Amino acid sequence: MTGYIAPVAAANQDGVLQWFYQQYQQASDDPYQVVSYDGQLEPVSPEGKVPTYKSYRGHGRIVVSRTDWSSKDTACIVHSKAGREEHHEHNDIGQLCLDGFGERLIIDLGSPSGYADDFFEEVRWEYYNASIRGHNVLMFDGEEQRSPTTRRGEKGNVAALGGDIVAENFIPGVGAAWQMDLSPAYMNGQHVTRTVVHLYPGYVAVLDEATTPKEQAISLRWHTRDRAAPDAEGRFTVQGKKAKVSAQMIRLDDGEIALGRGEHEHRKGFDKDRTGTPLEPRRESYVEVKVRGQSCRVLTLFNVQAAEASDEIWSRNGDEWQCGEVRCRLTENGMELISNRGRVGLE
Repeated sequence: MTGYIAPVAAANQDGVLQWFYQQYQQASDDPYQVVSYDGQLEPVSPEGKVPTYKSYRGHGRIVVSRTDWSSKDTACIVHSKAGREEHHEHNDIGQLCLDGFGERLIIDLGSPSGYADDFFEEVRWEYYNASIRGHNVLMFDGEEQRSPTTRRGEKGNVAALGGDIVAENFIPGVGAAWQMDLSPAYMNGQHVTRTVVHLYPGYVAVLDEATTPKEQAISLRWHTRDRAAPDAEGRFTVQGKKAKVSAQMIRLDDGEIALGRGEHEHRKGFDKDRTGTPLEPRRESYVEVKVRGQSCRVLTLFNVQAAEASDEIWSRNGDEWQCGEVRCRLTENGMELISNRGRVGLE
């Protein structure tokens, strides 16, 4: 849906927007694009002109960090969010996904194959696509995140039910780091933060930290494009056609940890669209780490590579973790990734 970019590029004589339109627009039967496109406007690459990191404090509080502006084969894109949207209405505050070389690797499941009559009613959390359990965020006893009490279409204070971006650091050509306070999204007094560091090209560290007033079962899922499964050390690899990601999940605080893989199924009674047609049984897969207690600190380390590259995996090295020449080090207020090319993080 990039057709509107053409008239905006033409009206502003903006070569970067012209480049964007040319790179991403697909075949369309929209006649307005015939008259709104300025074929004389020269496209201009955004490389060096548009930052490769951006956080948005408005709708959804989206965060995007990308290695470069190649339209087809950017080595790594990290996309995340701290807020809640007015109409999207999924319990996905804190969601984080990874792309590599134009392929989804750590994914958002999107929408089901169809919508039931009650999908936008009080029972919407029975559908895993909308539920917290279908997203890459911390869960406590399987509780949903807070959601508006207003009916769909009515004005509500959705922003107050989301988190916020509380710290960030962008070093052009090196990488980006940000921290989200997700506590307002949770039901029962949990304090939750997610810290993310992206060192170019494809090294990503995610630190999830939480405290809760009572002992609870705490879990974190990463939804994968394939049927990846973690080993006893929490390592797993997601394999695509053009890219792959090697990852490891680690519990940093004291306590036991359970690792596994699961698949989503539509629950009985919530498995048909409004026409009565059964919802497509996609059996979408995820890896999961489970702990129990009143607190947790879970570190997930990712390395996004081309599909044919030899595996570079993370390993413990004293108080740090290492993958090739890259090191991950915890700091007083977060963490940082360090390589010979530079370092980025939150001190």
